[in-house]
Amino acid sequence: MIHFAWPSTDLKGGKYEDEKSVFKDESELKKLGYQITGSTREKRWKILETAVNQLGLKKVAYTIAQNVKLRKGQKDGETKFRYAIGEWEYDLNKLKQTYYRHDFSWPTI
Repeated sequence: MIHFAWPSTDLKGGKYEDEKSVFKDESELKKLGYQITGSTREKRWKILETAVNQLGLKKVAYTIAQNVKLRKGQKDGETKFRYAIGEWEYDLNKLKQTYYRHDFSWPTI
């Protein structure tokens, strides 16, 4: 088990720019079928369960958090993308409640 800090979806300064973020046509999550539009929470959850097994919790959580930050950082993004942001944050919370173990500590040798 690898410990990592749970990603935040809060924007500092009102704009999100990730220099490592190069817009891809499709994220690995999207390739697995994960999307907000035209999907239900149940369908997304099944895809997320598969994604966690294939990609790992950290990658899945950080990908979703990045989506939220990108949308929030756009002009009027929090208004225009209110539904999607709410659903992404719902999914992130469910992932955290189901899989994340923040109390893990490495053993001392």
